[in-house]
Amino acid sequence: MNGVEKSCFSSHIDAKWQDSSTSKFVETNFSARNDTKWYLCNNAIQNCKLFIMSITFRSKRVAEAIRETVATALLGKIKDPRLANVTVTRCEVTPDLSYVKIYYTVLGDEAKRDAARQGFESATPFLRTQVGHDIPLRVVPELSFRYDEGIDHAMRIEELLSELPELKKE
Repeated sequence: MNGVEKSCFSSHIDAKWQDSSTSKFVETNFSARNDTKWYLCNNAIQNCKLFIMSITFRSKRVAEAIRETVATALLGKIKDPRLANVTVTRCEVTPDLSYVKIYYTVLGDEAKRDAARQGFESATPFLRTQVGHDIPLRVVPELSFRYDEGIDHAMRIEELLSELPELKKE
């Protein structure tokens, strides 16, 4: 058997191998459940899942480590008053670990959000240095800070739900 010929990252997986009894190439997709065909295609799917899971798991671990590093630096090492009431909510890391989006929330109004954005713009080089010192990566990722609007959306939904009339039982 020669193995899977086409990429297993697509939604439709095609396999092509040489049949040992007839010496002809056989083609199929993963939905065919012939013994040999299904075994080959199932192994290809499992190998791809393991590869994808390892990439995703590493990205998640790096994202969590960066979130902890930035949050710790905000609490202890940065004295900027614009970043006093900031909470780091989550991080998203690209698969190659070269870019990070750090999401944050701020207690206060629109003016506090703008002040926090400016504070992060001035603190980004220091925070990137902290990430480089605390996390052993080949390349220190570029940091970008974004306001997390998820909390605002959740508060708006809660507000709308509280305005609904109660259901009457008859």
